[in-house]
Amino acid sequence: MKQKICHSMESSEEKAVADICSKLGSAHFDVILFYSSIKYDFDLLTQLFNEKFSGAQIMGSTSCGEISPDGYTTDGIVVAAISCPGDRVKGMIFDDAAGALYVHKKEIEECASSCNIRKNAQDAFALTFITGLYNAEENVLAVLHTVLGADLPVVGGSAGDDLQFKETKISYNGRVSKDGAAILLFHPTERFLIYRENIFMPTGKRLNITKADVINRKVITIDNQNPLKQLAHVIGMSESQVRQNVDDLKVGRTLGKEVFISAIQQINSDGTINFFSRLMPKSQVEYLEPVDPVEVAKKTCKDVLEKIPNPGVIFMSNCIQRTLRFKSMKVDKEIISLYNTSFKKNFSGFTTYGEQINRIHSNSTLVILAVEE
Repeated sequence: MKQKICHSMESSEEKAVADICSKLGSAHFDVILFYSSIKYDFDLLTQLFNEKFSGAQIMGSTSCGEISPDGYTTDGIVVAAISCPGDRVKGMIFDDAAGALYVHKKEIEECASSCNIRKNAQDAFALTFITGLYNAEENVLAVLHTVLGADLPVVGGSAGDDLQFKETKISYNGRVSKDGAAILLFHPTERFLIYRENIFMPTGKRLNITKADVINRKVITIDNQNPLKQLAHVIGMSESQVRQNVDDLKVGRTLGKEVFISAIQQINSDGTINFFSRLMPKSQVEYLEPVDPVEVAKKTCKDVLEKIPNPGVIFMSNCIQRTLRFKSMKVDKEIISLYNTSFKKNFSGFTTYGEQINRIHSNSTLVILAVEE
């Protein structure tokens, strides 16, 4: 599997697509992935890409920033044009991803069958682009794993809209959805790796979620106490300090030996707390503190290349909270330089409102898909 990365910041949709096509040349591509700033008309972009690359599997998402060898950029379009002869790839798109997706069971099964993907397959994976404002990510992962098995590898990201929080969109093969999900199933002949990077680590300060509204991702009590009051007590801050530092506060759900991050969306006037990913009642989370992101990025590159020494495709789903943190710390260029050196300028992706890895939707995370050449 090989990819060619193109980045354009042309002013109009037509000029941007023409610019990208000129950079790609006349080669044939089996899959086109694109990530777009909301400065562009996403519906028109989808139409133009569909016209230019007929016969390819084309999946796109609005973003909160684009990732390429040029850096963590905004106001542009990044395209990953993938050649994968011999690999089986098929996609689908659904509206109302927060609704009853199980009605699409047959469609998912047929899509998997066309790729010769068995239930609980470990030699295949799903790439998900999910609209980011409907609390739908867990629904999509649940139905995907119910139909195709709990062990199916999944990697993906939630669409963004440049921090406007008004409307995000995804598309597949010419069809656009503002409340749905697009899924590409891959059955590659090459080895692949799905990797998760955290820059927040456990502190040993634990909180028990005793009551929660799962659908709305709201925690109602922690340790049978008011969530704001108890969080402040456990981490050693005043309630006003917690409110002031809400963007920097993270908790982690531990599954086995792995920690999955949940970020606070808002602290309500009554002290209940909404998160960007679901926390289940009668579960335990741990307060997390940041570590050096550059050192973590060095380890990530080393770990990925140890498993996939010659990657032909690198996809990245990187949370907006991480991108903003890197820029405020002035380490964003250093991290991109590290990727350029390690991955030979052969990576792309987008800044997201959430990240999917296997059965989990998380926040403040980097998820990487690496496929060997």
